[in-house]
This record gives sequence, C-alpha cells and structure tokens, in this order.
Amino acid sequence: MIFIPIMWLALASYFDLKYKRIPNWLTYPAILISILAAMGNISHNKEKFHLLNFLIFLLLLSIFLIFFTKNLIGGGDIKLGIAIAIWSDAHGLPQNWLTFAFLIGGLYALILRSRSIVFAPFMALGFLIANLF
Repeated sequence: MIFIPIMWLALASYFDLKYKRIPNWLTYPAILISILAAMGNISHNKEKFHLLNFLIFLLLLSIFLIFFTKNLIGGGDIKLGIAIAIWSDAHGLPQNWLTFAFLIGGLYALILRSRSIVFAPFMALGFLIANLF
C-alpha cells in the first residue's frame, strides 16, 4: 500500500525541485483519495475514529501552519503532508515519516545555511525511511 504515496511524493519532489511548486492537481486529488481510503478502511475494519489520531492530526496541521505563516514551508508541502498523513494512518503505516523529513530537511537547511529549501524531497525521503526500515 505504499506505492500510491510514493508516486505522489515522487511527482511532488520533481515539481518542487524543478519549479519550487507542488501543483494543486496533484495535492487535492491526493487528499481526496486519502480521505476516501481512510473512510473505506474504517467501515471495512469496523474501527471507530480515534480521538487521539484526530488530535495528532490537528497538532501536525498546526505545526505546518506555523511554518507556513513564517514562510518556512509552502502551501503545496502542507497539502501533500496532509494527504500522506491521512493515507499512512488509514493503512497502518508509520507516522514518524514526518519526524525524519523535518530532521533531514532541517539538517540540510543548516548545512546550506538556507532559510528556504524545497521540502517535498525530504518528505519523500522521510516516508521511505519510515516505511522501509
């Protein structure tokens, strides 16, 4: 089940590296498909929505929005991160991918002494590390 988010992350990384933008035609369908997958898995497994997952989602969204308001992260990164987080939760994949993304991306920014980096490749790398190791 990790093929679909890997495809989204690969496309987003390409556009982020080449144009420093992640197109809406990629992020909005990714969010919609992730929500539909989550709804399908909840009804299929007869699981109930967990308040803790919702609170974690709100925390991550808050962190993304703080970074966005300080121009440290773009809107496409936020939308992509939301899609990947929902997909990962719906399929029981590790959620620590974002921690890896922030650590690796932050280290890269420190080495470059840059305040602005393209973040989709680091989300992709964090997702791969979290799911393959």
